[in-house]
Amino acid sequence: MMDPFLLPQTLILPLGTLFADIEACLSDLGFSQAESGVVTRPVLPGEPELARWRFRGGLPIVEYSFNPVVSLRLLEVATVPPELRGKIAERLRPLPPEAVTVALASDDTRQQLFGVWAAVETERIDLIYEVTKVYEASRGVLREEAEAALHRLGDRANMRMEMLQAVQMIREAAMDVLTSIRSPESLVELMPDENDCAELFDASIAGKVFDALDAQGAPGRRVQALPSALSDVSPAPAGALRWPNELSDRFPRGYRRIAGWMVPSRIWLAWTGREPDGGVLRMDGLVFVNGRWVFLPKPWRLIEPMIADRLGRMDASN
Repeated sequence: MMDPFLLPQTLILPLGTLFADIEACLSDLGFSQAESGVVTRPVLPGEPELARWRFRGGLPIVEYSFNPVVSLRLLEVATVPPELRGKIAERLRPLPPEAVTVALASDDTRQQLFGVWAAVETERIDLIYEVTKVYEASRGVLREEAEAALHRLGDRANMRMEMLQAVQMIREAAMDVLTSIRSPESLVELMPDENDCAELFDASIAGKVFDALDAQGAPGRRVQALPSALSDVSPAPAGALRWPNELSDRFPRGYRRIAGWMVPSRIWLAWTGREPDGGVLRMDGLVFVNGRWVFLPKPWRLIEPMIADRLGRMDASN
């Protein structure tokens, strides 16, 4: 079975999957259909083109779309923690990422169209070259759709570049802050307040997070030592912590389990340095919010117990 932490935030379901299969899988796992806000008559009876499920009435959420022209079925599972995401994948057997590449390279127009639309809907900016080849070699509807896809993928690539630039700016600012922190005691002053928690976490848990912090005391009190020299500072928007990528891979896996409950635009930091005895010291949990830096290390240790009654036990060993 694939490591659930390697699953993307959008699953492409194989040809032959039926809506009834998806409904049965999600229902068995504790999801129930929610009002999507869009009501359309399906082209195929019993095969709606849009649907949404909530887990026991709240987060996480699964969103479904179906393109009947090429039988492209997608499940957006961005807010679903990896272990639960893995259970969905084990049951529904999503296509591997290379299936989109294969479709784009096919000689069959319908398969190429499937690949073009799948690349766009899963934001595969790494496939811009392959989509360009389809555009250059095709005509008619396929050429038009490939051209539209290139525009959308280009927009996503630009947005990704802007995000990385913002991340780099935060990294540079964070370096100044981290190098100015001289003792563990100084971290105590960076404890988030109630307003900070409301800006960092979903409304369903923000108050609980603050109450837990208030009861336990400032997280900085539990820091025993600081790195004597920084070797790596890794920022990532919370939204990027929802799936495997070059930013989230630098964070402890615990962040992946709670990312669906984190405000996606807030940029968190993990960093590495040397201990006084020469060992490696890894730290995390610095985030800029409400015009100041706050420190909340290993936030999953607070949040997992709050959602455990909804999702079941999750291993917090990482």
